[in-house]
Amino acid sequence: MIKQTGFSFQDADIRSIDRSQLADRSQIHIDKGMEREERIREFCRQTNYHPDCMVIDGVVVLSRFSRSDVTIEDCICAAVRNAG
Repeated sequence: MIKQTGFSFQDADIRSIDRSQLADRSQIHIDKGMEREERIREFCRQTNYHPDCMVIDGVVVLSRFSRSDVTIEDCICAAVRNAG
């Protein structure tokens, strides 16, 4: 079971996010010898239970996901079709 914090960065303005609440990607280390579920739990723990928002190379990165059925593969295929 993964801990729920009751707080999400998903609706936050990325410019107003307090960096002190975020994990730095360079400080996250996961033992690849652990079982998959344990690796997921460890990643969540090390990201302060906010795996969707962290600091990467000094930049705050927030992963947001569309609330639609369109997949990333659909978007990439459409971009390739329209690139010509």
